[in-house]
Amino acid sequence: MPGDRTAKIIFDGVTYTIHAFNIGEMRRVAKLISNGSGLDGFEQAIEIVKMALARAEPKLDLEKFDEMEPQFDQVTATSNAILELAGLKATGNPPAGEAGAP
Repeated sequence: MPGDRTAKIIFDGVTYTIHAFNIGEMRRVAKLISNGSGLDGFEQAIEIVKMALARAEPKLDLEKFDEMEPQFDQVTATSNAILELAGLKATGNPPAGEAGAP
């Protein structure tokens, strides 16, 4: 059933329930991470968080998004959690025994 996959994130001191991306959002994320957006990695992370918060509970007035005061590492950690919910893993060295490991 659509909308069943959710996760809780804490961003700027507020706990939000986020939903897995829909097809339109996945297209936007794919464009972002393929660098078709021209944004650097941190700006990509900000856009991913903003996209997820657009449908989150409690509702967030997205006009106030730029006024939020999260820590730098909170933006990247939150973006990674959102991408994991979407089925994407953060890039890095795979654990021994997994594809791509020596």
